[in-house]
Amino acid sequence: MSRLPTVGADSNTWGAVLNDFLSVAHNADGSIKNLFVNVTNPVYGADPTGVNDSTVAIQAAITAAQAAGGGVIFFPAGTYSISSTLSVTADNIQFLGVGRSSIIQTKATFTASPMIWYQGPGGAGNFRFGAQIVSLRLINTVGSTAAIGIQLDSTYYARIHRVDVTGVYANNIYLNGIATAFGAYTSIRDCNLGPGPGGATSGGIGILTNNHEFNVIDSNVINWFSVAGGYGIKMANGSTVISNNTFDECDTSIWNSFQSFNRIVNNQFDRGITQFIYLNGCKNTTVANNAFQHFVGTGSKTILNVDNSANASNIIANNTCMLASGWTNFVTEGGSLGTSNTYENNDTAGLAITQTNGIFKNNRGYNPVGQVTAPAFPATTVAATNTTGVDVIAYIANGTSAITVVQIAGVGGTYVTTLYQIAASGFGMVRIPAGGSVKFTYAAGVPTWTWMGD
Repeated sequence: MSRLPTVGADSNTWGAVLNDFLSVAHNADGSIKNLFVNVTNPVYGADPTGVNDSTVAIQAAITAAQAAGGGVIFFPAGTYSISSTLSVTADNIQFLGVGRSSIIQTKATFTASPMIWYQGPGGAGNFRFGAQIVSLRLINTVGSTAAIGIQLDSTYYARIHRVDVTGVYANNIYLNGIATAFGAYTSIRDCNLGPGPGGATSGGIGILTNNHEFNVIDSNVINWFSVAGGYGIKMANGSTVISNNTFDECDTSIWNSFQSFNRIVNNQFDRGITQFIYLNGCKNTTVANNAFQHFVGTGSKTILNVDNSANASNIIANNTCMLASGWTNFVTEGGSLGTSNTYENNDTAGLAITQTNGIFKNNRGYNPVGQVTAPAFPATTVAATNTTGVDVIAYIANGTSAITVVQIAGVGGTYVTTLYQIAASGFGMVRIPAGGSVKFTYAAGVPTWTWMGD
């Protein structure tokens, strides 16, 4: 362990011992290594009582850490008032508190700027690394409808953990980037986001993404964005996991637009106003294992709204509607969808499903298909294609000769000869996938069939 030289005992090694001691905090050129900065240190002088403006003191601590190549800005328990943005313009700067008792609070003169702003370096392919905000509470006392809590610009591998944001009526957390420098790989965990305190409501946004992808949003409580146009999460980017969160009284809990490969899984949704989830032109998105509860809005509303012709190949599976009262539809598909989405193994609690071209399978409480119109039974060895958009079971009443060969093909696939046969004047059934085809070989007497869709 490094130590200072001992007078009278290190006479021949004084320089070596001193250099070893100084190397703990200094680089070889004499510059200071990464700092742990207590903002209440008299060098900086932040006021933990909240009486005096601490903006200059905290910004000085940030500047010192940036000059050292990075560091931790530590907020002991207390309230720290700010009148303008705390700005970070270098890598590897961490804000650290001790939980809800470490409070950064705006003064009445605070503007709509972010309370904490990690500014990107700007330019194509340039990113801000090492941003972390941990165990803090942010309170905006101004009530501005344009206020932002935390803004991250073009950050990579950022962490926002155990942070409470209240009184922010625009964006609690804004993940921002530019077209040539998308932010990515941000983790937002165990946060409490909402306009509050005291049950205040807002038409703002809990988490907003713009040019920021590959994020993990996990185990947060997001609530009270219940004014028309309010969003728990409004996401315009892809490859993000939204999991294990609780959404309460949001006009729209999750709004996902024109992106691919997002996963919305294992979340709890309660007291919805207009819709819980809105998929607006999404592709290859998974919505699974979520629980949906109360409706507290008015009019005709849907739990899952799927719209826009760009929607394609989304999977909605194993979700449960626990309290259906007040809701009109479990799923509403818009009238101009793209490639079919798949809905399977959901418990709809008897709510309706408005279908355009989705594929529905094994959903409890509502059968959106039933009997569908079947084409004429094909001549021997001639293909019949299932164009209904859903998988069907064809119930066959055979004619006067045996069906000796049954061949089935998937979408654009190769026909496979089954071992299935149907005796003359007998009965049988064949499953035909949506877009798939079937052929029968028989000698005479055209069979008939009835199709039931899944």
